[in-house]
Amino acid sequence: MVSIIAAYTNNRVLGMDGDLPWDLPIDRDRFTKITDGSTVIMGRKTYESIAKNSSKPLSNRRNIVISRTLTKVIDGFELTDTLDKALQMSNSHNSEEEVFVIGGGNLFDYALRNNLVDEMYLTEIDADIKGDAYFPEFDKTKWIEVSRKSVPKNSQNIYDVSFVVLMKITSASTKIDL
Repeated sequence: MVSIIAAYTNNRVLGMDGDLPWDLPIDRDRFTKITDGSTVIMGRKTYESIAKNSSKPLSNRRNIVISRTLTKVIDGFELTDTLDKALQMSNSHNSEEEVFVIGGGNLFDYALRNNLVDEMYLTEIDADIKGDAYFPEFDKTKWIEVSRKSVPKNSQNIYDVSFVVLMKITSASTKIDL
């Protein structure tokens, strides 16, 4: 199963200058819990942000980087040049393992436009923040919301957020047994 996990604002901002323009510990904790033990696939800019901030891969995850320009990555990351190859590397369609596309915007857009995603774990941040990377528009009629949890801002998290899970509507999931 291929899933997207992303956080974005009311104006669809994902990032600014190669980093997150917010600090939300509650979202970081959710990301870690959901992706723990899984494969995460990221684009070059997301990789560079992770490498800049920690100089090591996300722990307890298989980290695959997609780039047409990089020739090497830090130990613990794997490198390929397309999302299709990354999905083949992860065996995402041949196993029960959930594989997560974690960014950035171009990779999310490609995955959605090419119908590669089965589920989305979204953090909707109730704010308009300046940015230069955006979550793509997508056809909401092809998705069903299976859960939503709203969390008000507090002393550690400066914005109200909603944790949303969407599942792709497939012909199998829309059949009615008579």
